[in-house]
Amino acid sequence: MKSVVLLGGFPPPVGGNSVHIERLAIKLASNGYRCQVIDPYSSEPVSGERSFSVTRVGGKGFLSLIKAGLLIRKIKPDVIHIHVSAMEKFVYAGPILFLLIGRSAKRVLTIHSGSFAKRFLDQSSFKRLFTIRFLKKFSGLIAVNFDQKKVLAEHGCDKERIAVVPAYLPAEVTESSTLRGLVDKAGFDGKKLLVTSGYGLQLYGYEKIIEALLIDSNLAKEFRLVVCLYNTYDEDYLGRINDSINRLDDAVVLRGLAAGEFAYLLGKASVYVRATDRDGDAVAIREANSFGVKVIATSVVLRPEYCTLFDRNQTSSLITALRDSLREGGVSVSVDEDNFKKVVANY
Repeated sequence: MKSVVLLGGFPPPVGGNSVHIERLAIKLASNGYRCQVIDPYSSEPVSGERSFSVTRVGGKGFLSLIKAGLLIRKIKPDVIHIHVSAMEKFVYAGPILFLLIGRSAKRVLTIHSGSFAKRFLDQSSFKRLFTIRFLKKFSGLIAVNFDQKKVLAEHGCDKERIAVVPAYLPAEVTESSTLRGLVDKAGFDGKKLLVTSGYGLQLYGYEKIIEALLIDSNLAKEFRLVVCLYNTYDEDYLGRINDSINRLDDAVVLRGLAAGEFAYLLGKASVYVRATDRDGDAVAIREANSFGVKVIATSVVLRPEYCTLFDRNQTSSLITALRDSLREGGVSVSVDEDNFKKVVANY
């Protein structure tokens, strides 16, 4: 039986990375792996029983990294699978971690950041070279989209060691009376649920969706907008969003839904809109499609083939996509490749 350590955030707080790590740990444990999650970001205890262990070693600066490295050295896993979004920081901290954990474990890295490719290209040639030299020390690299793989391969990483695996594993659905009431009310009013989600930050473009509904009153009559926020909040931006959303007759903002609750709500939606100005491989997009929900997304990165794309800078483009969604028939659900098997192939 292989022993695997997953190094990265664990919910709470809920986020794309942390939810993926939780689902991956559950899948590993159910498939016979000895799995342990080490969270270097938080020091809060994790409650509840599970089939794998979670240890939080969060602290200031490099202290948490040193704690994580020493713990991994003690565990002596066969595989250490690191999940990173902020590569600019990790590329300097990672070598220290490697010194602490030794050479016995196979090292696998998943790069979650939707901004990675652009940020990498914007760096100086020295920083790009330093990053590539560090990434070559991993036995396996997992990119969440093809843009990441293309950039890494063009700058010297062996493309045969880069797997493209969307950071999506199926969700456990959790129903709640509050959400059921929200869904029932929309149905009673004859409205379809239009769901969007993400951090409470401007890059997610919630104002674009609100603007489209305000411009086209017929769309506002057809849809009830539900904005689901989690993890990080820019209160100034959200204040402006609330001012705009109050001009709609029927819209709601929800904060901090558990992953299972969001999955329940998403499964009841007619349309999911992703209005981001950058992206990785958005878990919510794949989740929406798995429930048979129409997906409308910005064209800022390569999207799955089932997405209807719109120009983020053209509100009319989103309006057209929303109008079309009302006329179109059923959604073609993608038979998602077995992402779990693709991940463990790197082990």
